[in-house]
Amino acid sequence: RALIACAVDNCLHQEWGQSDCKHEEDVSVVCSLDTDEIDILGRKNTPPIEDVTNNLTDDILPDDCGTIDEELKYQTTDFTPKVVQGKEITRGTIPWQASLRVRTSIKSIHWCGAVILSPLHILTSAHCLQDYTKSAYFVRVGDFDTEVPEDSEQEHDIETIYIHEDYSKGLRLSNDLALILLKGRGLQFSSYVRAVCLPPAGTVYVSGTNCTISGWGSNGKPGAGFSRRLKATNVPIISEPECRAPYVYGDALSSGMFCAGDLQGGSDSCQGDSGGPFVCPINDRSVLYGVTSWGHGCGRPNKPGVYTKVGNYISWIRNKIHDSLNG
Repeated sequence: RALIACAVDNCLHQEWGQSDCKHEEDVSVVCSLDTDEIDILGRKNTPPIEDVTNNLTDDILPDDCGTIDEELKYQTTDFTPKVVQGKEITRGTIPWQASLRVRTSIKSIHWCGAVILSPLHILTSAHCLQDYTKSAYFVRVGDFDTEVPEDSEQEHDIETIYIHEDYSKGLRLSNDLALILLKGRGLQFSSYVRAVCLPPAGTVYVSGTNCTISGWGSNGKPGAGFSRRLKATNVPIISEPECRAPYVYGDALSSGMFCAGDLQGGSDSCQGDSGGPFVCPINDRSVLYGVTSWGHGCGRPNKPGVYTKVGNYISWIRNKIHDSLNG
């Protein structure tokens, strides 16, 4: 496939969850002379699941994770499950949402989604951190409208990036996970900046469970850039047999991935949403079941969004948090 450098307005939509167009991924498109779909094939790759805990990790993960400000709780909107076709949210109702941004010569740009785990730790997709050196990236939290400065916003540079050691080994985009350690004292939590909860290791993903995806990604229309304001929508988890059907993703799905959305087409995550949260309500808490990873197009029939199954990586996440605090 021939790739060319081109202006944003001249770019063509391609598959997302890729970095082969380098600097164009931050505007939700890939520039290409070839508009054919790319098949994602490979062998089954099963990430190991271990059960490791430590007091240091427990101490930094907030006890009040997955909660929102009481005053904001009653302003939340029920998103239509039909972040393609998503709705704008009430500011502050997804306080764990973060933006992984890239510095340019004149400004910074939204590059990928991310999610807050602790005052010092951010989780995102590994493929979001492949194109630049560490110093080019930074994290913004507390944002809602990317074009309006808000008093809730905080920006932090990155101290260390931990890419999963088996990222994209075997199956393409398998183990698509990265942990970020922020510089300095980290985030100041507020009504607009809070941590999400992690699920227990080995969490069972029940088909039909309705969960929330969010981000500033594209709406999936040709030539569309990223959303200015944070949007969200509800999508149901799709069973593994359905997602592994030959007409859906077949053998492209590893055991560390799962699908969610509507097989008829409609609600979906899209370019620019990668790395963002897939959150399910458990006992009045918002729990991070997934991190947005990849898909074929956006909102297409039989091509739902694919997410990294966070429940399979709890040991890895906790170990990396521990390593980051003992570095």
